[in-house]
Amino acid sequence: MKSYNRTQMRPSWSEWARGASKVKAHTEWMRQKVAESLADPAPNLSHAQVMADVQALIDAVRKRQRGKIIP
Repeated sequence: MKSYNRTQMRPSWSEWARGASKVKAHTEWMRQKVAESLADPAPNLSHAQVMADVQALIDAVRKRQRGKIIP
């Protein structure tokens, strides 16, 4: 259990409830996204393919910026 000194204030019940509400909303959102993903008929991409696609994007941006001076 966290201890509080005199200069620190313990979070109020309403602050805790707002935080708990955000956690619940995020959990519901995440479950919805997982369900949508599982129901998606599109073919799955392998981790290697995703990483290759991202690396190609990074390389393209670097190539474009090579001639530019970035402050």
